[in-house]
Order: sequence, then C-alpha cells, then structure tokens
Amino acid sequence: MVADSRPPAPPSTTRFALGTELARVDAGSVLEWLHRERRSGFVRVIAGDHRKAVYLHEGAIGFAESNQRIDRLGPALVRAGLLSVEALRGANRDAHADERFGKTLVNRGDLEPRQLWEGIRAQVEEIVFSLFAYREGVLGFWEGTAAPDNLVRIEFDTTTTLTRGREWARDLSEWIADARDGGSELRIAATVHAPGGDLGARHAEQWNALEGVDAHIAEVLREASGQGRGAQFDAVVRYAGVDALTVARTLRFLEGLGLVVLTHSLHVDDRESDDGFERCRSRLAHLDLVVDGLAEPLRRVRDRDAVWLRVREAFDEIVARFPGALTKIILAPDLALPVDQIEKQIRGGPLELAEDHFAAIDAFVDYLEFEVLNHEELDGAAILDVQHRLRQDDDTPARD
Repeated sequence: MVADSRPPAPPSTTRFALGTELARVDAGSVLEWLHRERRSGFVRVIAGDHRKAVYLHEGAIGFAESNQRIDRLGPALVRAGLLSVEALRGANRDAHADERFGKTLVNRGDLEPRQLWEGIRAQVEEIVFSLFAYREGVLGFWEGTAAPDNLVRIEFDTTTTLTRGREWARDLSEWIADARDGGSELRIAATVHAPGGDLGARHAEQWNALEGVDAHIAEVLREASGQGRGAQFDAVVRYAGVDALTVARTLRFLEGLGLVVLTHSLHVDDRESDDGFERCRSRLAHLDLVVDGLAEPLRRVRDRDAVWLRVREAFDEIVARFPGALTKIILAPDLALPVDQIEKQIRGGPLELAEDHFAAIDAFVDYLEFEVLNHEELDGAAILDVQHRLRQDDDTPARD
C-alpha cells in the first residue's frame, strides 16, 4: 500500500474559487500565479490515487500535506540525509499511535529538535516539488483563511521553493527518460550481496532495513533483475503496480544510497565508425584500467567506508569544475568508473567536449593516487609505480 485512505480536505473557512485539469495547466504555474497575486487559501491536486495539498497565506507557502507514504516524515528525513534507514525502522517499531512520529524520533535520540524542524521543512518542500511533476489529474483552489490542524505555519522563501520545484521536476523527468532509454537497465549494486567487508555489510543492513514502498519496489527489482540481469524501468513499474513517479523517486533514493545502479549500454550508430570517437573509446578504456588499479587496494582497507565518502566528495568537486563533463555521473561505492554512461555522453556530444571528460577523469586519477599514497595500510609508492607505468603506455596525447 503506497497511499493513505484519507485525502486532504478543504478547510471550512475557504470557498471554491477555481479548478483546472493538469493536462492544460500544470500545478507549478497555478502556484506561481497565486504567489504573484498574494492569494490565501488551499490548493489540492488529485492525480490517480495521489491527493496532495498546499496551504497559502498571502501567496506564501505555509504547509503542504500528502496521502502518499513516500511523502511521510520518516522517508523524507532519510532522503534529506537527517536519518538512517536503520533508525527509521527502529522508530517505526517504537512509535505509538497517540504520539507524533517526530516526537518519537526526538525521544529516541535519533534527532535533535532543530533537526526535526529542518526535516519537516524538507518534507513540505518535497511535497511542493512533486506537484510540478504531474501532467494528468485535476487541481482545485479554495480561497480564504487556511491552516492545517494543530500545526504552526512554516515560513518559506516561496519564490525560491517554486523555482527549485521546476528544477526538481525537470531533473526527475530527465532521469525517467534516461531510465526508459532502450539501452538502460536497473541493477542491484553488487555491494548489497558482497560477502564480508564493512561496505557490503552496511549496504546489506540498509537493504534489509527498507520498509513500505521502498522495500516493495526494491524486492520487485531484485526479482526482475535476478541471475545478474538488469531490469527495465517500465517492467519495474508494471510488476510493482505503482505509478511511475513514485517508482522513479524510490529508485533514485536507492541509487543515492548506493543500493541500486542505473547502467547504460551503447547502441551502434554511425558515429562509432568515426576515427576520432574510436580513439576516445580507446583512451577511456585505458583510463578505466588505471582507475580500477588504484581503486582495487582502496576497496580492501579497513576504513573503506570513510575512503569512499572522501573520494565521492572529491569526485563531485572535480565534476563541478568541468561543466558539461560527467554530468549526473554517480560514483559507486566500489569507486569504479561507469564507463558505459561516460561513453554515451561522449558519443552524444561534440568530440571536442570529450577533452573535458578526460581532464575530469585525469583529475580523479590524481586524487586516487593521493589517497593511495597517504593511506597507512598501503604501500603507496609501489602501487603508484605500477600505475605510472600503465599510464605511460597510453599513446594518446595528454591535455595541456
């Protein structure tokens, strides 16, 4: 079950003012207009079994609610990085029907009151963001004084929230389009089932702690991608019996945890016969060997989890220095380059942009060398000596 039965209802202090179909006008445009006009009231969106509402005061967003379980406080806290999936499972076990879930989290010591407040803000914002993604359904606006029961209004920078909502919906739409590409597959990360090792144990623990819609979609993916095969996005949607937006949001969350990987395989097209592109593929394959040679000893150190977090942060900083290169590439916990995704980006853009991809990878290699050289468990000098000889075997000219 992914939805609660009780939908948000318009407050008795409001009156119906307008309604529209989302196929004609998207919810984001209506919210932007209400904000500009400084209108107060209650906005409700109904799309399939989705029921969501936003409370406005003089055009400013004060609160939002949803009947979808993916929008509940607990999952929202996990997605915001304020709560672990293990802690969420424990809190659900200890929760009482007569106590607010946030209070349970604070009483258990999982969150400080300030963190809970930040989490509620993140929850409300994400509900608002999600409204921008609907292209079917209906929207109604009831004008008047509107406030949720037993809750204080949360102050938002509404202009910024609405701008971020459009970006969030566009990013989700692009991810779905990427996942539906004919060469794309969803796979469970190997570390979920890796025998031994801190990272494998942590991912297995996270997987086993999943609950609700997260656990349901994760298990559907496990069954659909059995025996080393990948699963198509639409197949997961079909077998899960859940709408595509909820499946996509869940899979992106699992991808962010490192539990699920979206992979791509190259299609044969006319450009693959181009000598320049073939040289790019050869150079990328060589750099992949170098990265794997540096990553392999880092996978075996005792503090591999801390190493992965440092390397992932460095990787993200490197990517930010090269706009247009390695876009939306997520570094997996095994530190391996997603070569198929990078090849797809190189093939889809001008060959001259490929140099930025290689410059970013070269910078990533430099950072991996730093990690290897300075790790107390490794003979960094010996490892780097082998890797430097391997890099010198690359006959492609280096970027100046």
